[in-house]
Amino acid sequence: RHMARVVAEFGGLAILHRFQSLTEQAADYCDINFKTNVGLSLGVNREGEANFKLLYEATKCRIWCIDIANGNCEAAVDMVKFLKQQEREFNDKFLIIAGNVVTGQAAGRLWDAGATIIKAGVGQGSACSSSVVAGHGRGQISAILDIADYRFNHGKYLYKYIISDGGIQSPGDCVKALAAGADMIMIGNLFAGCVEAPGETMERISGTRLEE
Repeated sequence: RHMARVVAEFGGLAILHRFQSLTEQAADYCDINFKTNVGLSLGVNREGEANFKLLYEATKCRIWCIDIANGNCEAAVDMVKFLKQQEREFNDKFLIIAGNVVTGQAAGRLWDAGATIIKAGVGQGSACSSSVVAGHGRGQISAILDIADYRFNHGKYLYKYIISDGGIQSPGDCVKALAAGADMIMIGNLFAGCVEAPGETMERISGTRLEE
């Protein structure tokens, strides 16, 4: 939550991960002041739907990120449609982020279902094993170019957006992703050494890694 708070304060869009209890997720969200810039993550299927209802009741969060390795599937589309239904049920307006996808057609499928933003990129993240385990993935720039070109050629997607998710190892990678057509960049690796990032601090002395 410390990283999310700082990202939000500086005008970025921070997404809290879903790999902790619902109580912890809700608490992390409520400790952050700039809630208009902070979202929560959901899985798909029945568990994701149940988690949404519990988290929304506790937080009234309006930014929801559907977190699935391959977003070009019925489960992801159905989850987007579910969130659109919840908008009507709760008389609220959500920003729905869905993904991940690597083709324009797959992006269009999620946009048509009700997503405003899609995440582009499969297999390029430093912790992603999709290309190794499942043989599924695509070069990051190729994926962004394909999706951006698809959006350009279909006027109904004029106010839909693209987040580049994966392959960002240097500031230059951010520039390339934006130049290819992304509107935003999801960064993890570049923030890993920041004091706000979670995890233990290690110090290297004479080639040996020691805890501070």
